Amino acid sequence: MADDLAILDRRITDALAALRCARAVVECSANSTTRWHEDMAQRVLDGLLDQRPRAQMKQQATVLAEAIVGSRSGG
Repeated sequence: MADDLAILDRRITDALAALRCARAVVECSANSTTRWHEDMAQRVLDGLLDQRPRAQMKQQATVLAEAIVGSRSGG
């Protein structure tokens, strides 16, 4: 099973890079289109960052549940 939190972290990193690029473009050529791209990049990053606490709690719960099941089965 893939590590959902690691995947989310990579997506956050990619979104941050996209936002930085969009901001650099706005600095060189500010117009409604480049500002719109910057705004969309910020929204994507914010959405991913909002997901992270839930994903982290889910992963911790899964690890705990696996530990409990493992201890009950003797392994």
